[in-house]
Amino acid sequence: MDSVNLGRKTKFIADGWGTRHTLTLMGFFGFVLAYSMRFNLSLAIVEMVDQPHVLITNLKSKTAANASSILSQDLEVCPHHIEVLRHGSSSVNSSELLSGNVRAPRSADGEQMNWRRFGEKRFHWTEEEQGEILGSFFWGYIFTQYPGGKLAHVYGAKWIFSVGLLITGALSSALPFVTVHWGKNGILTLRVIMGLAEGVMFPAMHVMLAHWAPPDERSRMTNLIFSGIPLGSALTMVTGGYLIHYLGWPSLFYTVGVCTLVWFILWSFLVYSQPSEHPRISENELQAIEGSLQGQTNKEHIPTPWRAVFTSMPVIAIFVIHVGHTWGHYLLHTEVPKYLHSVHGFKIEHNGWFSALPQLLNFMVCIVMSHLSDFLIVQNLTSILFTRKMCATLAVWGSAAAFLGIIFTGCNTLLAVICLNITGGVMGAGFGAWIVNNIDIAPNHCGPIMGVANSLSNCLGFIAPRHSSGGKLCSSSQL
Repeated sequence: MDSVNLGRKTKFIADGWGTRHTLTLMGFFGFVLAYSMRFNLSLAIVEMVDQPHVLITNLKSKTAANASSILSQDLEVCPHHIEVLRHGSSSVNSSELLSGNVRAPRSADGEQMNWRRFGEKRFHWTEEEQGEILGSFFWGYIFTQYPGGKLAHVYGAKWIFSVGLLITGALSSALPFVTVHWGKNGILTLRVIMGLAEGVMFPAMHVMLAHWAPPDERSRMTNLIFSGIPLGSALTMVTGGYLIHYLGWPSLFYTVGVCTLVWFILWSFLVYSQPSEHPRISENELQAIEGSLQGQTNKEHIPTPWRAVFTSMPVIAIFVIHVGHTWGHYLLHTEVPKYLHSVHGFKIEHNGWFSALPQLLNFMVCIVMSHLSDFLIVQNLTSILFTRKMCATLAVWGSAAAFLGIIFTGCNTLLAVICLNITGGVMGAGFGAWIVNNIDIAPNHCGPIMGVANSLSNCLGFIAPRHSSGGKLCSSSQL
């Protein structure tokens, strides 16, 4: 488990576009699709739920005489959002809200909105049930992390990674049908299975990078591939808002399912588990990659030394920081659309843009830090250890400060959005820290180590939504 001296420079004689670049590009799009399917429900659920019904049910459970006070205090909704909850109609008063006598929402021309486009249906899920549904993906996700890493080491990462994504895409396409016909139990079951399928992807990709990423390109390749995570979330928030607005919420799940099938076909022909298996790799590139990794990776399966793993302070440090970062990561991905809609009153087509901004900044910071990290290491300006710690400090402490800022801004929408964007941006530095550090310290065991770390940290994936549902992400003296 001793750290490998990765500071030596690798001189590549392969010019132009290489097979490792194709792997990077296809891995990038793989994570774009994976995280789109993981978090598209966070946006869609805003329209899947019959919000007037849920609001009325909550109001009826309160005994305060003033409906506005109930909305702003007990339901933790900002005062300026009350009119949005009234569907923009000045004719809806407090007594109507409390009695349940609320008309169906109307469009700008006064016509009733069509609630059943393309098989669309709305559900009467409470805030607690919505949190349970959002978190159900991770019930399955945490159980296939270690098996995914182990299987990738033994049988090759190409098919472990791609089949996991293909199954997730097929189930995403089936989600509207299952939900409409079997309701809450149906979507819970489907999301658990989707989590099981997608859980193998992260550790499998680490195994591929251990065989494909030269030390001098490791930060760039890792960050570029995993930058698909924030970009996938951002694209879902932006395009998803319009898909839902014009075609209904089922269209969001059908679209990403079809895109996944196209990706799988391309991946099958273009990517291989190891450089030596690729039939079209140039001799120069093959020698350069394998020469740079000489003595670091082994093509044969090596049993994982678990005693050494769990007594290694670098590994324990990776586990701790991974868990802490993931809590904020899932709050940002899972709860932001509901937070902006429920607390600040953002409409679905606008919600997508503002929910996407933190992810776009995350993507840009990820790209910048990937090149900066490799530059600092190759030029011997900083050590690998210092570079990884620098990225970790920026990602963890920076996002923690910004989250606190969201709490203290309360109902100041402008400041809240600014803090959200800072949070998303600085988190992008994390991919140049503990994510790539697994490969630095143990390239032959990075799959199982990442599997264990991801299992521990992703337990928070189903805890975070249940304890921060809707407006409860926001706190202020005004609420």
